[in-house]
Amino acid sequence: GRRHTYSRENGRKVEIFSNEHPPPHFRVTIKQSHANYTIDNCERMNGSGDVLKAHRSIVRFWERHKKGLIEFWDATRTDDCTVGKYREAARR
Repeated sequence: GRRHTYSRENGRKVEIFSNEHPPPHFRVTIKQSHANYTIDNCERMNGSGDVLKAHRSIVRFWERHKKGLIEFWDATRTDDCTVGKYREAARR
């Protein structure tokens, strides 16, 4: 799927891909390392390297930008996206 850059600041790039697997998530890139985080609760799905050292700042970023990330996710969905628009994950 196409990459859409949500933001670039302090050497950190945040992207959302248009046709993606669930759950709705964003990718953070720092230097050559990447990690994916859920939009719902900022849970790290995978990743390695420098991005792991920045976890607290990524959580702070997510706290400030969750609403914008949801809107950006919804705006970048394609017709063939299997995930569709953002919905809060079901709570147990």
